[in-house]
Amino acid sequence: MRKNKKTLNTIVPKLITILLAPAVISGFLFPEYCYPAISENEVTSTYESSITFESSSVEITSAVETTLPIHTTSKITTATTTIQPSTITASAPKDDDSDKELKMLLSRIKGKKINRYAFVKKKTKVYDIYHKPIKKIKKGTRCLVLKKVKDGYSMIKISNAIYYLKTKYLTYKCNKKSYVSSSDKLYTYSDMVYDIKCLNKNYGDIFTAEVVGKSLDNRDVYSLIIGNPNAKKTLFIESTIHAREYTNTQIIMKIIEDICRNYDSQKYYRTYLSKIFSKVKLVVMPMVNPDGVSISQYGATSIHDAKLRKKVVRIAKGKYSEWKGNARGVDLNRNYAQGFGYKSTKHPALSEYAGKRAYSEPEVVANVNNVQKYMPNAVICFHEAGQVIYYRYNSKLLNIVKRHTGYQPIREGEPGYGSSSDFLDSLGITNCTIENGLVPCPLSHWQFNSIYRKNKYIFIEAAKLYM
Repeated sequence: MRKNKKTLNTIVPKLITILLAPAVISGFLFPEYCYPAISENEVTSTYESSITFESSSVEITSAVETTLPIHTTSKITTATTTIQPSTITASAPKDDDSDKELKMLLSRIKGKKINRYAFVKKKTKVYDIYHKPIKKIKKGTRCLVLKKVKDGYSMIKISNAIYYLKTKYLTYKCNKKSYVSSSDKLYTYSDMVYDIKCLNKNYGDIFTAEVVGKSLDNRDVYSLIIGNPNAKKTLFIESTIHAREYTNTQIIMKIIEDICRNYDSQKYYRTYLSKIFSKVKLVVMPMVNPDGVSISQYGATSIHDAKLRKKVVRIAKGKYSEWKGNARGVDLNRNYAQGFGYKSTKHPALSEYAGKRAYSEPEVVANVNNVQKYMPNAVICFHEAGQVIYYRYNSKLLNIVKRHTGYQPIREGEPGYGSSSDFLDSLGITNCTIENGLVPCPLSHWQFNSIYRKNKYIFIEAAKLYM
């Protein structure tokens, strides 16, 4: 009996050693299979406290794991463990550097919510969550301020990227350079294109430029969208379909820039512009007839195509400033199908020649396609001159225009004559035509400020009407 007991005491420890050997060996040779891998893109910290317990069963927090990828919202998870032994002692230094780092990171995540757009006061650096510099951004950069956090920093968003910026370098009033000139006495097609590019560069998240067609002499016909391009409601602005009426283009471009500059800070009757144009987008064709404008300003030499240039010389007979049509003498505001040919001249002329057939001119086709694309709630057509408002049907839009401009409304009768307003009426779209300025046309530049003041808030109030 004693012999058997001695044999068991010898065999059992050996069996246990044999069974546990693979696990021990794998732990030394292949530690990656025993412990979870830590991603290179994450910063992980484990914090333990000095704790002493003398009870049979205690539940404590064993670890705090903080995962903080750069430029993302931090995530903090806490694991709990039930402790059975009667006495457990864990110790850690009181002034743990990792604990300080966690508190610092948390201070940069938490903060007062702002959710408002602002502009950068000066060229300065932006930082990541660790306040390490990433890059420099320019003065006037528009950004969404998400939070004002501790240490004098704000959490900002630029083009879906999250950065940290010193709060003192933020201003809620636009400090961008103004590009559209109100003092330029001859606002050209090239001036407009330059201003469009500048506005698109500086206000790209609320300003979009599209080329919707080409003129006969290969100039771009632009359509501009201000506000939310996905808004269900649309206010449409059409200008300078007649060549010599280019002052309207300058006025409209100035008004558009004002809206962009004050988009986040200005209220119109207690409603921020950003809210108005988030629900009603503004679609603008600032110069439907770019070839004609160039002819009216600079004569036939502005036309690149030799055949078109000869035709312009033959038609104008030196009276270039009075030119109303496009590069082949077609009055674009007579080229629509509704009432086509009514009171039209038989041959190309300075004005009132409807063309060989309706929709024969590419500029008109671009305008028609753009209107049909958006099917706007209302359209305002800008013309010069006479200080009157043409309309066919009474509307709230007409009342807004009349109140701001003070112009005399004149009701148009039937039939139509192939104009843009005739086309809009056929689609059932509310519209009116503003004739800005005193005759004759083209307008003298001294009238610019007066016309600008009268039209400055029409776009905003008309858009608010359809919210």
